[in-house]
Amino acid sequence: MKRIAAFAVVLLLTMTATAAPTNTTLTVKGVQYEDIRWGTVTPATVTIFHKTGIARLRLADLTADLQQQFHYDPQKAQVQLTAEAQQQAALAEADTKRRAELAKRREAERSANSGATADHLWKKVGNDVIDFAPYYKALLELETLRNNPPQAPQAQAIHTSTYRGIGDAVDSYNAGKHYVTTAEWQMKQDELTKFLREAGVVVLRGKIIQIIQSGILLSTGDQNIFLKNAPDADSKVDGDFYETIAMSAGRHKYVNTMGAETTVRCFDCGVPVEK
Repeated sequence: MKRIAAFAVVLLLTMTATAAPTNTTLTVKGVQYEDIRWGTVTPATVTIFHKTGIARLRLADLTADLQQQFHYDPQKAQVQLTAEAQQQAALAEADTKRRAELAKRREAERSANSGATADHLWKKVGNDVIDFAPYYKALLELETLRNNPPQAPQAQAIHTSTYRGIGDAVDSYNAGKHYVTTAEWQMKQDELTKFLREAGVVVLRGKIIQIIQSGILLSTGDQNIFLKNAPDADSKVDGDFYETIAMSAGRHKYVNTMGAETTVRCFDCGVPVEK
């Protein structure tokens, strides 16, 4: 009985091996493929692995004998090609819509950052609409303080600051004020830091690990984090440096390149809205 089963397996393997064409060289529409191995076959196409890569060929472009071996049916092939064309059109339309929405959001972000909203910068984070202007003002003042210790002759706003021009952030800080003592200077920093920490607001800087449709996976050096609604994400690529302001938004799960599920801290940059 075991011998019969073993013979059946050998026969099945032999039939499977001879089911596909045995060509090692194939020329299709003037292109020659060498050392080919046949892959997935559909009603309209066949995938081949060749000496320099992978190719997907239309059965309609193959020779009559190969078409016969792959059971080519022009009507069935047309049904598949039509379905694929419709799917591609739908994906292209969705991508165009997504890009338009991103452009609109980016323009809203630029308008807000240019001071168009004057005293307010409204953003939607989750289900809440939050005024980010006080946080930008606090961050600018905190940056100004850190760059102007008590021994400095005069505290000056940092003109290259990420937060300059957000609402009236620069005007909110009296550039001529000078903290005489280190204690007073440190106390003000602690006050601003506490205000931002309690609001869950942080400045995030790091290297982009991966950009996906739902956000950015960012390495800050000591940890990986996930950013939702990251401004200008569509203009960045993996490996770019990225800096933004965001609010804590819990945790995010994703599957890494090894196929393992990973959980990281999540931050939301917010979506600019009018109010």
